[in-house]
Amino acid sequence: MKKNRKDITAGLSQLLERRLSGESVRFCREVEFFEPHCRVDFVGFKYMVNGTGSVGGAECGTASFYEVKSCMSDFKSGNGLTFDGDENWIVCPLDLGIEIVQTKPFAVGIYVPTPEGCTVKQFFESKNEYLGEVDGWSLKIYQRAMKRPRKRSVTEILAQMVYAGLCN
Repeated sequence: MKKNRKDITAGLSQLLERRLSGESVRFCREVEFFEPHCRVDFVGFKYMVNGTGSVGGAECGTASFYEVKSCMSDFKSGNGLTFDGDENWIVCPLDLGIEIVQTKPFAVGIYVPTPEGCTVKQFFESKNEYLGEVDGWSLKIYQRAMKRPRKRSVTEILAQMVYAGLCN
């Protein structure tokens, strides 16, 4: 089967939604920010206090930004590399994740799809490719995101998530 960028992007997005839903994270697709203007594929927010909606839990919560990239040309396009959260992630096929880490190692985490029950190492050694499948696949951490101070306030992040239409 031939690689199709559109199918890969759609599959990665579905896998990310499934993972975020299972982690009790409030998330939204296509969140737009202003000054400077940018759009983030997914923004997730997890309250600090056991997932409850307390004021303190919101202020201390973790905002995670996720950019979905299907190939190196997508990554290098200059579009959609907004890393303004406490944690910032790229969701991409394993071959792209390896290339990103080798050429530009930085504090951004990388999620890669692998068949369920398979480690990242086992999937790499199998020489198989991800073609956009969802059933029987899950996202695994290839490189952990380093937590850092967010560039935007909690108020702005949550307001823009509401404006975009909170998905979960």
